Amino acid sequence: MSQQKNVRKDSRLQRQIEELQKRMDAVEDILDNAKEVLSVEEAARFMDIARSSLYKMTSDRSIPFYRPNGKMIYFEKADILE
Repeated sequence: MSQQKNVRKDSRLQRQIEELQKRMDAVEDILDNAKEVLSVEEAARFMDIARSSLYKMTSDRSIPFYRPNGKMIYFEKADILE
């Protein structure tokens, strides 16, 4: 009897964890959409391309990018959308 209760409890906890994960994913999407300046990882995800493809585009200068500190590459979302 207690084993059945544990199974139900575990199942309920698993559903709650899955629901929380979905909610966290939704919050992350909202935050990502609100950003105007994107990192390489964020820009690649936004454009649905590989990071290597994005680096190639920066090397070819086929996409505008910024290096405010000389190392890290950033992209303005407006430039990507154009």
